[in-house]
Amino acid sequence: MPIEAARTDIELSTQRCHLLSSADASGAANTLGLRFREIPGDMRTDGMTEAGFRRIMQGQNDVTQLAKALARIANTNTASWMEQLIDIAHDADGIVYSGLASYVGLSAGEHLGRPAIGVGLWPLSPTADFPSVLLPSSKLPRFLNRATHTAVNALLWWSFRRAVNAARKKLGQAPRRKMWRGYPIVYGISPRIVPRPPDWTDEIEISGA
Repeated sequence: MPIEAARTDIELSTQRCHLLSSADASGAANTLGLRFREIPGDMRTDGMTEAGFRRIMQGQNDVTQLAKALARIANTNTASWMEQLIDIAHDADGIVYSGLASYVGLSAGEHLGRPAIGVGLWPLSPTADFPSVLLPSSKLPRFLNRATHTAVNALLWWSFRRAVNAARKKLGQAPRRKMWRGYPIVYGISPRIVPRPPDWTDEIEISGA
């Protein structure tokens, strides 16, 4: 394909994309030529400082502190996020979601009958290759690796479940008692740093940094 034609296709595709995020993402949206809508909630202003998050990721704090801090932000804003996402995505080809909005993205995709694809910058999908990255660094028997992912993901779902189900109720959706399973997710990490675990299903991909 000629370069000019490829550039035109890229421009047309970005014009159809909307980015919903906190205010600090507006610059990136402008650079990429994406339509932008600011939504409430910011980890840096709503109780989770960058330094605090770094300490947790370095294993210096209990993962329950992370879950509680993130839950405060998500539980306050879930209903608003769901409403705004559905307003924008009602005629979209699909939804790409990340982070605190994961359960919102999955619920909106379910409500609208649209594909919902997760993206992440660290691996949270259960595997026997390594333990959850959200747990303090320590050497565990390999047979416990998958169990650590299951436990951490269950804790996060428990922290967000009430607000997610309250927002789903407003849409006439049935409450979710268990987490979603088998949904597609792409991790923006280098396969040289984290080789793709052989026990991941086909729905999970590593795209590169």
